[in-house]
Amino acid sequence: MRILFISTHNVACGIADYNSSMMKAASSSHDCDIEVLPQNTPISKSELRKVADRARKYDAVVIQHEWSFVGYNTISRYDATRFLLMSLRKNRIPTAIIMHSQFVDVPRSRGLMKYFGERVFRVPLVMEINKSPKLKLFVHNKPSLDNLVGRGIKSGKVELIPFPHQERRKFESKRSSSDFVTLLMFGFVSAYKGYETALSALRLLPDNFRLVIAGAQHPNAMQDLTYENILGFIRSGLWNSHRRLPEIFSQFNLQESQKFSKRVILRGHLSYDEIAGEIAAADIVLAPYFAEDAPAGSAAVEWPISLGKPTIVSAVQTFEDYIKAKCVISVTPGAPHHLAKAISDLAESRVEMERLSSSALKYARENSVEAVTNRILSVVERQKT
Repeated sequence: MRILFISTHNVACGIADYNSSMMKAASSSHDCDIEVLPQNTPISKSELRKVADRARKYDAVVIQHEWSFVGYNTISRYDATRFLLMSLRKNRIPTAIIMHSQFVDVPRSRGLMKYFGERVFRVPLVMEINKSPKLKLFVHNKPSLDNLVGRGIKSGKVELIPFPHQERRKFESKRSSSDFVTLLMFGFVSAYKGYETALSALRLLPDNFRLVIAGAQHPNAMQDLTYENILGFIRSGLWNSHRRLPEIFSQFNLQESQKFSKRVILRGHLSYDEIAGEIAAADIVLAPYFAEDAPAGSAAVEWPISLGKPTIVSAVQTFEDYIKAKCVISVTPGAPHHLAKAISDLAESRVEMERLSSSALKYARENSVEAVTNRILSVVERQKT
């Protein structure tokens, strides 16, 4: 088949990385091209029309869908997605959409116009999805599937697939001192990822535990104050804005601030090789996501699982498959005492560290990007008939 992939590309973006690995896997038996979506500015409707016209030259289309790629707000995102799918349907092009974000209900507290507007524009999108005979949606966990079906999309239009895992370049551990236990969080710095929980847990741990934060602010979320809050916490020991956790600490004095600042290392954006190097250098990777706004999947955990690094996650929908496979340790979201204990217990158990590493590599092999890609494309091929 000749396949057109529609995605962000060659940018610091987990979805772009996801799509590149899928294209590489598909290229072993198909001819693949890419239509690049802008990362920082949603694509316009006129550009979407050009994308649909270009797609006529292909046997199938695979779309990496995230709401921010196609609009500035809920209404424009629904309308743009409906327009693209309608254009592809009229051109009779078999289409697969990997849904990286869910429908989000707008609460009444944000105003009746937004509340009813979301529902008014969602209905035509759902109707378009249901009546497109050559369209299939793919999601990475059951809550995401339930989210779509619960808003009217026919269950037969949605298929559950595991998050694909790449074969990553492994680096030898470069730990500088066995006296330290190095914790790592990486990826774009966003509020839902639980930095408030991780930093609070670090205050509860002995001084030989340190946290490396590899990543910086998302270019599409420059008003997100999470990075500012991280800097403030390092200085004061307190989370200043949009606090989600109860205040359990007093403010640092000058000596405490200087001491804690040496335990938190900010790396900023990293290249792929640098990310793999940081994972190799770490003892434990953390992903203590909050339940609210947790995504369908996360490259921030796919990386360490693929590299066999012991990982602690929160019990949210993003990590359900890993938790069921027992290849991670799970803790309650927003629970710094629980997280600190899990970190301490894991750091003291070499046996458990080795078990997690072995289980993670096994899970990555069983859910390789090649296997997941072949499964999606086999569905797409059936849509051609």
